[in-house]
Amino acid sequence: MNSVKERLKKDRKKSLLDFMSSIPLAIILLIVIGLLAFIGTLIPQADIFSADELAAYNEAHPAINLLNRVVSSFQIADRDPWRSSIYGVYHSWWFVFAILLLALNLTVCSVRRLALLKHYFKRFDGTVFSGEGGSSGAGFSGRYGLGRDELVELVRKWNLKGFHSREEKETPGGTAFRFQRGRIGRLGYLVVHLGILMVIIGAMLSSLTREKGFVWLREGEETDRYYSRTADAELPLGFIIKAGRLRRVMYGDGKSVKDWYSDLIVSRNGSEILRKTIQVNDPLKFDGRSFYQASWNYGYSFILKVVDEKTGERIDFSLSAGNDLINTEGVEKTYSTSNSRVYFRLHAFYPDFIITEEGFATRSQKLNNPAAVLLVYWEGLKEARHKVIFSKLPEMDFARMHQKTGAIEEPFKFVLDRKITTLDVTGLEISSDRGTDVVYIGFYLVIAGVFLTFYFNHRRVWILISPAQGYCVVRFSGSAHRNKHMFEKELTKLFIGFEKQIEEIAGHKNPGSIKKQNINRKK
Repeated sequence: MNSVKERLKKDRKKSLLDFMSSIPLAIILLIVIGLLAFIGTLIPQADIFSADELAAYNEAHPAINLLNRVVSSFQIADRDPWRSSIYGVYHSWWFVFAILLLALNLTVCSVRRLALLKHYFKRFDGTVFSGEGGSSGAGFSGRYGLGRDELVELVRKWNLKGFHSREEKETPGGTAFRFQRGRIGRLGYLVVHLGILMVIIGAMLSSLTREKGFVWLREGEETDRYYSRTADAELPLGFIIKAGRLRRVMYGDGKSVKDWYSDLIVSRNGSEILRKTIQVNDPLKFDGRSFYQASWNYGYSFILKVVDEKTGERIDFSLSAGNDLINTEGVEKTYSTSNSRVYFRLHAFYPDFIITEEGFATRSQKLNNPAAVLLVYWEGLKEARHKVIFSKLPEMDFARMHQKTGAIEEPFKFVLDRKITTLDVTGLEISSDRGTDVVYIGFYLVIAGVFLTFYFNHRRVWILISPAQGYCVVRFSGSAHRNKHMFEKELTKLFIGFEKQIEEIAGHKNPGSIKKQNINRKK
């Protein structure tokens, strides 16, 4: 009874292993993964589009909105709700499950095939004509009036074109030889499986560790922080990166930029570690991060004067900012006088200020009408207010122009100095992806596996020399991994060449032995 139960248990285990390593399961999983990837390509994904863009798309497509509600009910909650919806296919548990199931299928299949693989790489034990590995080719046999030692020596000296591996073994049935070539081709499928597994592992690693960020640097400026788009927050780099010389190469017309170059210097604890000039598609790589030349813009350096209207006390602040497309120096400044205290922050800077329907903007990068937007607060204000000041029109004040009767008078006057210096600013795209190299290795392994599979055909030739009374029987056989029909033709030529050498030796020593030959060829 126990033996029956054990047998049933083994059968169930074998059935499960057969299913997990089956080709039909692999095909089904590939189809499912392909369909999910198609959906992820067709529908905008949260990794690329902003929340506002996804909300607008979701509202504009009712059918997808309904599908999204259904899918979201089966999703695992994420800190980003869009990633736990149909707009986060590549982060969904069902996509990850399908990928992991495919990896398990490849692993089980590879492990089970390893037992067969060992068979092809084990030492020759003298076994011939056994149809090793389930593949067989042609077989020939012949009877010759030569001694065993002569035939053995002939085989030892025989040069089989392309068959570099020769093994010899004494057996009860005679002297056995095995010649083979292309054995490494047997490893092809295993290398392909390993490559696919590496791609899957790399993709998973990328999904967990991928990070995108950005930082603007003026010439000579350094920073140890950057804005992470993945975390939507400012994060530390763990080292200092400095922008050295920044330069542009223009086209012949002098108007269009051909290429940007940025000299970057990496340092830590006061010591320079790395220095490189980067350009588009030639990043600086350090500490698992890549710094790409992604953009180029203008920055500005100027003096902001703050004057106490009652006492006449004044202080000058040296500030720097980008244009309206660049985050300005948003550090809060405090100015105290004997009379009062003011807090202000540089909110934006426009080199050529204009007002559009959308609000404040700049007409160009030239300093035609420079203006700074401040966020200011002093005692007596209920909340901070925006203030626009102009370099060429210092008396013009938007806040005072729109002041109502009885409004609080401003105790401070802000003046934007006319001397404004233009600075080049480089935009660095920061990318961190620990899985990229693993994916590349996986692709290389897949290519290598395909090459091994299709360019190395494992072919084997066996020869058994069996002595008898007055003659020797030579059995000649072979097998091929692929292209068996072509190999049979090749094997036939090899046997005919072998016969000719025997006939030459036999005819020279004993011409009568040729007439006594009895050669049988079977396929």
